[in-house]
Amino acid sequence: MTDELLKLAPAVFGALIAAFAQAVWASDTRRALTAQIRSRPRLSVRAAFVILAVTACVILIAFDKIFFAGMALIFAAAVRLGHPRKGGWKVDDLEMHILTEMFFHLTALSGVAVGTNLMVVGAAHNLQTGQLVTISLALSLGALAAINKSSSRTRKLCTEVTKRATRASRNVVALHTFHDLERDSAEGYRKKLLDRQHDCHEAVDDLARALDTRFNTGYRQLGSRLLPETEFQHLVAALHKAVLDPTPTEEWLKSYRLLAKIEMVCAKHVDEVA
Repeated sequence: MTDELLKLAPAVFGALIAAFAQAVWASDTRRALTAQIRSRPRLSVRAAFVILAVTACVILIAFDKIFFAGMALIFAAAVRLGHPRKGGWKVDDLEMHILTEMFFHLTALSGVAVGTNLMVVGAAHNLQTGQLVTISLALSLGALAAINKSSSRTRKLCTEVTKRATRASRNVVALHTFHDLERDSAEGYRKKLLDRQHDCHEAVDDLARALDTRFNTGYRQLGSRLLPETEFQHLVAALHKAVLDPTPTEEWLKSYRLLAKIEMVCAKHVDEVA
């Protein structure tokens, strides 16, 4: 009975993926996702790889190769976990970058759990039903915990980025306003200016630390950035420069609009209690 139920795991796994894909396809995200798939061949390859892995697993189970079906799923998941999209996408594509990376990362974690269950069923012929159920439940609960932790990490980071981007942009705007109102006042102007500039630099540094954090895992070599390295460095440098400029420049206005876009995307994933 247990064997028969666990043999259905790939079908359930595939059904969950299909349900998620159907939900995305039926939503407003469909056009953006379709455009990304057409313009980014690697995204199409990743999606095809998931479908092939599930198909291979189902075929192997049909020929009663349960152990090897589990190995196929774990191999596919390991390839994904070991080769994430590290570089990030441009700000205009940030929303799809977050959604697709979350989908593939969580799918890989689920694949590890299902694959391990199948390998146990295929190899441990001497275990009793109760032991198999216990092992399967333990593995499934561990996978759920990992999935929840990963998704919570993304929501927490988006919350921090939203707050820190708002603080940085408001501080720089307030600094420029201070320049306009207080530049003719000799008394205490220099000290107040230095204090405000220090606060602005601190706000920009806080934002930089958040943007440089990987949003799907704490392991930097295995995680995905929110922004590409070059765009991230340019944005941080432009913000620090804006703190030193007495008046708003075209570069600052461009950075301000960029921050607004980042805030708008990350605000969709805000979760203060995650």
